[in-house]
Amino acid sequence: MRALWRWSGWRSPQRYFTDLLIRLVNGWPNSRIDELMPWCWAKADEQTSSAAA
Repeated sequence: MRALWRWSGWRSPQRYFTDLLIRLVNGWPNSRIDELMPWCWAKADEQTSSAAA
């Protein structure tokens, strides 16, 4: 799993899993499940972080 985090350029598994579980519990649609993969999530997280700055 560590190699996946490094490969995706992302270093916060706890943050990812917290966000993932919250989204799933709140009814994330099955048709968009691919958006929750770590490599997709990392890109969205970077965009959110840069927009907030």
